[in-house]
Amino acid sequence: MRNFPAVIKTPIFLSICTIISLIILWGIGPGYGFSSSTEPWSHFGSFFGGILSPVFAFLALVIAMKSIKAQQHSNSLAAKNYKEAQEQAERNLHEQRVLQVEKVNFERQSIALHNLLDSFQALEPLFTQSLYDLRICDVQHSILGANSNAYIIRSHSVCLKAGSFVKRMLNEKDTYTAKLIRLCVCDTLHSMDNLIEHIELYKNPFLDSNEVNNVSQLRETRQMFYSLKEKLDQHLKQNQN
Repeated sequence: MRNFPAVIKTPIFLSICTIISLIILWGIGPGYGFSSSTEPWSHFGSFFGGILSPVFAFLALVIAMKSIKAQQHSNSLAAKNYKEAQEQAERNLHEQRVLQVEKVNFERQSIALHNLLDSFQALEPLFTQSLYDLRICDVQHSILGANSNAYIIRSHSVCLKAGSFVKRMLNEKDTYTAKLIRLCVCDTLHSMDNLIEHIELYKNPFLDSNEVNNVSQLRETRQMFYSLKEKLDQHLKQNQN
């Protein structure tokens, strides 16, 4: 009986109790005992059948109703479990998509940082050659050679690229990258200050309008780098803890 569910145990128990009660009632009432005649047995069958048939029909109805209710509960539980499993699968898929997007963004950020550092590094030989061009200049010729002009144009491009990168980086607490870019900016500013100082030292009255414009652009780029350095300093100060 322990292996039977409660929906079956109760009707079986009630059926047994009913049968025992009827046997006792038959024995107390019109019981004939064990007779060899068929008439008492006919009365016995009619008595039991007339009483037990409605009882068993009612118990069968109860069992059917309980079975339907149990099936409905099982279906509801299965639907709930399916819904939870589906929601969990959607959450897992969303997390995977977020991780994939973060991975792609990280790779793009790493590539952009690598390209930016390469751009800063490419300015060094141009700066060195620009100083060399200034030292060998002749008062009858222009003081800004091809290397100086290339340095001015390239430094302006690097400044714009660095500004765009830093603008995206300011929303993150990445102090390591900020320190790295700040170091490159400071080195570039030192080179620019040095170059402008030498231009002032070697300049002559024969500067043409293009060279004047280039020198103005160099000063403008230097000011942009100083503004960029201030943003990086502020970012590092806010995230120093």
